[in-house]
Amino acid sequence: MVTTRRWLFGLSALLLAVPPAYGERLPFKSYTTADGLAHDTVIRIVRDSRGFLWFCTMGGLARFAGDTCVSFATEEGLPADRVNDLLETHGLTFRTRAHRRGPADR
Repeated sequence: MVTTRRWLFGLSALLLAVPPAYGERLPFKSYTTADGLAHDTVIRIVRDSRGFLWFCTMGGLARFAGDTCVSFATEEGLPADRVNDLLETHGLTFRTRAHRRGPADR
């Protein structure tokens, strides 16, 4: 019984002696189509060997270079607007896995 009281007293003293920790507020920026993103719904994010971030979206593919997005869609040669995945192969070429609309999507 005395040991339990000492343990509780020691724990209480320890908790009171430790100053409260406050989380650091990190900068956060969200990007939308107004910033050049191909679509507001992002399916996957891939980083390539050069450090670019690629966003696979419902409306195409977007390359993010740190401050701006460059978007690619069917007009630029993608097989479909919805891009599910991106794979970088040798020679800095890319392969996409796109979603083609079928009867269930109409």
